[in-house]
Amino acid sequence: GIPIHGEEAHRVEDFETYRGRAWVLDPIDGTLNYVSTHRDWVVSLALVDDGVPVLAVLADPVAGRLYTAIRGRGAWVEPLTEGAAGADGDAPRALGTVENLPLSEGMVIAHYQLTRHAGIGRAIEASRGMRCYGAAALEMTEVAAGGAVVYAQPLLQPWDVAAAALMCTETGVLLTRMDGAPFDVRRAGSLLVGTPAAHAEVLEHLRTTGD
Repeated sequence: GIPIHGEEAHRVEDFETYRGRAWVLDPIDGTLNYVSTHRDWVVSLALVDDGVPVLAVLADPVAGRLYTAIRGRGAWVEPLTEGAAGADGDAPRALGTVENLPLSEGMVIAHYQLTRHAGIGRAIEASRGMRCYGAAALEMTEVAAGGAVVYAQPLLQPWDVAAAALMCTETGVLLTRMDGAPFDVRRAGSLLVGTPAAHAEVLEHLRTTGD
């Protein structure tokens, strides 16, 4: 009885202002990767209640990892299947709170379009380098898991971010729009994800350059 809002045929009418529960589904986040490179894609599912993700599941079949999160209770990673290749350990492992690293101590994940923005360019120069996987949910989860300190994207849809947003908030990662405005998972728009320290640094670079 709960409606589904997703990238394919399912749409919840007026989802931007929708109240109540809805499943938000992206059956393949990173479709081009799935077709071309056969890696760096995930299945993303979240339960959103009044615009707030409360339950999230991200499956990375190639790496053999299953990420889960429950609002107020934490986030975990475990093998997708028993004995899955590339999975870390045999039991669920809590992701915990991310280390509050600054830009200089980590990687930036950003869409190539953003390299033309002076502020993002300066942020990349201040970091240990830039990466781009081509799957928003996976890239956001990389920050939540401590593999990067910042992720930035100029335009994302709710199904791109709903599940990974909960992974981030449950691990102490900040999410806003690229101009610092509050993030609402029901609305398409830009996204800036990062450890508190790195997030503040990138916002400062963006503000001082006018991007």
